[in-house]
Amino acid sequence: MVHKNTTISWLVSGVSLALLSSMVMAAGPNTTTVRQVITGLSPFPCAPTSNTASSHPVLNSEVEPDLDVALNPASPLSPPIVVAAWQQDRYTRAGGANDIYMRVSMDGGATFGSMIPMRNVFCFGGRFERSSDPRVTISSNGIIYFVGLGFDHATDPNAVSIARYDLATQSFIDLTELNAVKGIAQPTATDFSKLTVEPNDPSGNTLYLTWDRYFQGSYFTGNPHVLSDRGKLYFSKSLDGATWSQPKPIFNTYTDLASQYAPDVQVSGAHIVLANNSKTDQFSRLVDLMGVQTGLVNPDVSPHNFTEVVTSDNQGTTWSKPSVVNPDGLVGTAVNPEHYDASQDFITNHSNSQVIRSGDAVDQADVDRTRNLIYSVIQEHSLIYDHTPCRIDLYVSKDGGTSWTLIGPVNRVLSTQAFNQGIAVLNDGRIAISYYDFRNHQAGSSKLETDRWLDIYSYDPASDTLTFQNEVRLTATSFDYLKAPALGGTAISPAGLFLGDYQTVKSFNGVIYSVFGITTDDPNNQSDILFTITTDP
Repeated sequence: MVHKNTTISWLVSGVSLALLSSMVMAAGPNTTTVRQVITGLSPFPCAPTSNTASSHPVLNSEVEPDLDVALNPASPLSPPIVVAAWQQDRYTRAGGANDIYMRVSMDGGATFGSMIPMRNVFCFGGRFERSSDPRVTISSNGIIYFVGLGFDHATDPNAVSIARYDLATQSFIDLTELNAVKGIAQPTATDFSKLTVEPNDPSGNTLYLTWDRYFQGSYFTGNPHVLSDRGKLYFSKSLDGATWSQPKPIFNTYTDLASQYAPDVQVSGAHIVLANNSKTDQFSRLVDLMGVQTGLVNPDVSPHNFTEVVTSDNQGTTWSKPSVVNPDGLVGTAVNPEHYDASQDFITNHSNSQVIRSGDAVDQADVDRTRNLIYSVIQEHSLIYDHTPCRIDLYVSKDGGTSWTLIGPVNRVLSTQAFNQGIAVLNDGRIAISYYDFRNHQAGSSKLETDRWLDIYSYDPASDTLTFQNEVRLTATSFDYLKAPALGGTAISPAGLFLGDYQTVKSFNGVIYSVFGITTDDPNNQSDILFTITTDP
């Protein structure tokens, strides 16, 4: 199916004149988007192993997709390799899914191969009940790194799972369980692992990995006022693609965050992007961005979602002190607008089925290596916190992640809620930003009409001017967000309607590739993953 782009007007509300004055609007070219649903009925062949009365998988649901696109090392003149991954059969409570799956395309996304499981769960001979947080990265040597989490929902075993898949043989080489935890005195939860390949290593074997760990103390036994080490950020690297350095914490919420928020703080959503390194050309500067949340449990602590950054110029041997991207720390939770009433306390009087769980504490980032600019997009503002529709704010760093500047909101209709953002920098330096919004929702409708959009901007760092160029509607028709899997909340897995804490957009040779969750009208197939290719953006 092909969709021709049409011009969308920009409805502006709640934005300062100072920000508007820095934005220049320009007409964009015609754009073609091709769409393909890459999931369907569940391929998981086993019965769930951790079913409970309050926690069961939503059969045939696919959520939280990731994507990578890369040159085919065996045939550089051929179309690129594309790999997409997702959670298969998301559980309604306590996190995770039956397993995480991926599909590989060897022809640039025209066709995809079979659905391939991570195999870190019992069903496939693995060690865990559930799997979560799928991430895929293609190395220049033809290896796909399929990374996720393995865990048991009611006890403490958990680990970062790293599977290596060889494109030449179309098979897995090995599966490594990194930083495994079992049987320690204080239960832990591992979360949000993300792997990055060093482009300055021609072998393709230098890899950087980061993840979060929650040390579950008194918060999980009903006393939020007792100090407990709630979260650390961990790092490991590999120089051969097979073995990994001893994992080490590189950020601690209690030593690195202002003391007024302790103990009710946790770190989440960490990921590494790579910038130019002023000290050497041999490897990149590592820029690790993470979400730091406050006020999750203790009502005496103000709720904030900060994005903080630590950097390393020596491949992770030492790290900088943290800097803050968004000093206001605005919480960006989205809600069903039909159930929002500004005169009521929505925070304490709402149904979990009316909150949109969309990883609002998780930024997304990409780098313009030509100009050495780092961009971060953050979901900020909330009807239930500051009575402002949540929007996507763009921040930029011109000094390798040390300091940051707010450039402005980048979703096109600021009068409606926008959430679950993605970002990719094109070869020519333009910025592609994707997100969901409710602009096509009809007030009073029994549905929550939702669409996915892709907006193209150019940025001039000398004048801090952002120029809008084009907008693409990635969804051919609106889908009903109310049909997304409804999650019950736990201390480590928030409640709400869920299509993923992240959706992913990538740029390769001027073409934009995207994956994101949608719902369907089929009661036996609640959600799917849509893959899109946008040309001439």
